[in-house]
Amino acid sequence: MKSFLVLVENHSCMLSTLQTALLLGEHFNAHLAGVAIDPGRTVIGAGETFYIETSPCSARHRRYEQARKVFVAFRDKYIAGRQPTDDAAATFGWAENDIIEDSQIGHYGRNFDLIVVSKPQRARLGPRWSTLCDALLNSGRPVLICPEAPPHRIASNILVHDDGSVEAARAISLSQPLLKKAERVTVLSE
Repeated sequence: MKSFLVLVENHSCMLSTLQTALLLGEHFNAHLAGVAIDPGRTVIGAGETFYIETSPCSARHRRYEQARKVFVAFRDKYIAGRQPTDDAAATFGWAENDIIEDSQIGHYGRNFDLIVVSKPQRARLGPRWSTLCDALLNSGRPVLICPEAPPHRIASNILVHDDGSVEAARAISLSQPLLKKAERVTVLSE
């Protein structure tokens, strides 16, 4: 596992998400590629009437800039604190001038070994379920769901859900490097 897609936006759990991605990234000397995300189109329905609400260009640009600032600040802090002799080192990259909508995450994420998302919350301004769902259901890649507080250890206890689909088989196959390092693996199947 050498390339992680880190979905970045400005919310209260983002620092924990970046710290968790880095913790796992150091295990594999991985490249953490940050990209700004946007909710995109929201379909609001009531009975027979549906409205499609989209983010205005100014809001998308603001989200992009906020996400980039969060990612770059984290990267700079990590690089400044690193010792030249550190064996476990992750690298960072940012998708310049690119913001992807939740509905595009699965397609975009296929170019990476792992997708990193924040655990969804009920808060309106926090991580969204639509982000996680698209990553899980449409990418065919392993997804790291980061908690609200960063863990002290990572990848020691792994839960795998196998629904028998081709996508699940592919994600499990691609997760082999993680599964081999785990102390405990639990498999849920239907």
